[in-house]
Amino acid sequence: MLVGILLNELGYKILEWDDRARGRGDRFADFEAVSPEGIRTFVEVKAMRRQSRVPTTYFRRFTGDISRFRQQDEKIKAIFATNSDLPDPNKEILSSANVDLWDRTILENLVADRPRSLAAALQDQHRRDATSRQTNELLTGPVDRQTSSTSLIDEVEGQLASILPGREDWKKFEETATEILTKLFNPHLGPPEIQNRTDDGLDIMDAIFPIRSYQPPWSFIRQEHQTRFVVAEFKNYTQEISQGEVRSISDYLLEKALRNFGLLISRQNPSKSAKEKRRKEWMEKRKMIVFLSDQDLIDMARYYEEGDDPFQVIEQQTEEFFRTLTT
Repeated sequence: MLVGILLNELGYKILEWDDRARGRGDRFADFEAVSPEGIRTFVEVKAMRRQSRVPTTYFRRFTGDISRFRQQDEKIKAIFATNSDLPDPNKEILSSANVDLWDRTILENLVADRPRSLAAALQDQHRRDATSRQTNELLTGPVDRQTSSTSLIDEVEGQLASILPGREDWKKFEETATEILTKLFNPHLGPPEIQNRTDDGLDIMDAIFPIRSYQPPWSFIRQEHQTRFVVAEFKNYTQEISQGEVRSISDYLLEKALRNFGLLISRQNPSKSAKEKRRKEWMEKRKMIVFLSDQDLIDMARYYEEGDDPFQVIEQQTEEFFRTLTT
């Protein structure tokens, strides 16, 4: 609450915040906001006991995620706020990743510089009976999912319509679809590693998303398919994808690497041969591949904007696949 109030006072527009009272306590960062300069900003907050020390791996994971987000938008800003004074090694990790640190001293100065209205609001954070409704009021109104009046559906439709199928716009399609998936499934899927090279150096996966959620539905994917990652491949083809494209993504799915689940994104619905090859990959190797078209991405945006889970598009397809599967 303290950091949220300060963000508002400093002119940040809060888009998302991790409200554990509503069971959403698994976000990548506690706040997603837009800075006064219009820069997307992630804010992580850590309240620590004076004697406690946060493991170095915690900072490496946070800064690693920020680095992957910056593969999509290099301007992204990050803030780590804490009521403690961090040891030098952790400060160096944040600094090397260009993450701003709001430690105890900085927070005290920010509070001291705020008007009396802020001081009064900060008193409320100590009330044990504070509710999420009170918190929303302290954060000056409801949290917005959009930074503009344009709906996410219109935005996704417009982005896809501006990309011509074919070789010329392949990179734009890959970047746009990756951005859409990141938006729709964060924090349940962590930020992807883009153009990730396999350890033998021979192949490059378009994007690989770590599954971070331990709650349904993504926890079911982890369990049912014995996978820690979702591999995404993007095909900006003018025609339907065929069995060759299914074979291509299948090469990146590897049981021993816990990569058994893939998303094959293309402009149209898959061909019959692609579906047959997908069936064969499952029957023989237990590799699950989900096909997503332009319309599927738009439908996902519609679910998201209406407050439903965009995963329903994936669930419907996998349910249909298993329901009609024969030996």
